[in-house]
Amino acid sequence: MKYRSPQQVLWLSFITLGFYDLYWLGATRNDLARSTGAKLYGNAWLVLLGVIRCLGALAVIWVALALFASTWPSPQAATYALVVVILVLSAIANYWLFPKWLIPYVGAAQATTNGRLQESNIMLMVLMRESFGITTLQQAYNNPDSMPAFMATDPIAAARELNQRVDNPLAKRILSIIAVVMAIGLVLLLLVPFFVAHIG
Repeated sequence: MKYRSPQQVLWLSFITLGFYDLYWLGATRNDLARSTGAKLYGNAWLVLLGVIRCLGALAVIWVALALFASTWPSPQAATYALVVVILVLSAIANYWLFPKWLIPYVGAAQATTNGRLQESNIMLMVLMRESFGITTLQQAYNNPDSMPAFMATDPIAAARELNQRVDNPLAKRILSIIAVVMAIGLVLLLLVPFFVAHIG
């Protein structure tokens, strides 16, 4: 694997608002494919993801301007429909297309780091905090032995084992309530432009 400075990776990610992350994933994907011989998805998926993310960002900016700028022209229903379609496509790309692309990538990354990073940990790092995830991955590619030992364990298996040992129905109910509230909040957030246009 090519040596890259983790600090430089982190700063470039912040400066480019996360678009460097996609370039970095594409570059390291090529390195992984050469070094491991694994069959990984092509970088065209990442280009498509970048385009969809740009459209999603523009849609969010447009909604913000339409809602909060008094001089902005009032939007038509067709425009709202287009914005909602773009946001749905962006969500699908980020939560289906991107993880699908990552699955073979994380397998090759685990092999390259000699098992010092477990697949589930890599996937969680990149999906939850993409900028910090790729920075940690770059450090692991540069020096696998620098990774803490707990990164080699599967968090899902550990959670299952903990759940079997401690069966706490109150904790399960609380987590279920939190999940339902978050789902309702997401739906309401997507419906804000509709409510503003028709009620306001």
